[in-house]
Amino acid sequence: MKTVQFWLRLPQIVWRLLWDRRVPVLPKIAVVAALIYLLLPVGIIPDRFGLLGYVDDLALLVLAVAWFLLRTPVEALQDAQRTRSPEDERKR
Repeated sequence: MKTVQFWLRLPQIVWRLLWDRRVPVLPKIAVVAALIYLLLPVGIIPDRFGLLGYVDDLALLVLAVAWFLLRTPVEALQDAQRTRSPEDERKR
């Protein structure tokens, strides 16, 4: 069950880590570039080829996020995974 919760919270965790100064810049650039590639109408395999056209977009995003998480310091990842209350956010 915790694995499912992690995958559901992954976008929020990645968002927090993109703003964390402990995470190296190059993996951050990779995730942002993959998101931009996902939104662009052009791709390695054009989207007009149906499901196959979207697989390359999704694969690139998954690889970029995986590399991003592997390059993230453990402490930063643990901090990003913690659930923060609104009061905690106001204190920052």
